[in-house]
Amino acid sequence: MLIPRRALLKEWAYAGAFFVYTGAAVSHLTTGHDLGELAPLTVFTVLIVLSWALRPPGRRTHTAPRSGVNGRAGA
Repeated sequence: MLIPRRALLKEWAYAGAFFVYTGAAVSHLTTGHDLGELAPLTVFTVLIVLSWALRPPGRRTHTAPRSGVNGRAGA
């Protein structure tokens, strides 16, 4: 995620981190570990999702096509 100009690689890194954290949380839940151990995993998962969702448009692999003037359809 820290390597510049590698948008596709970053997308896969975000996906991998998300799957690791959510998989670890599910593993903790299914094996009967203390629920207090889920707090760091939950925080890391939320941080990864926020980091991915709040990226500037120039750092994304795809941008939604604009439909018309100022993003309005039918212009």
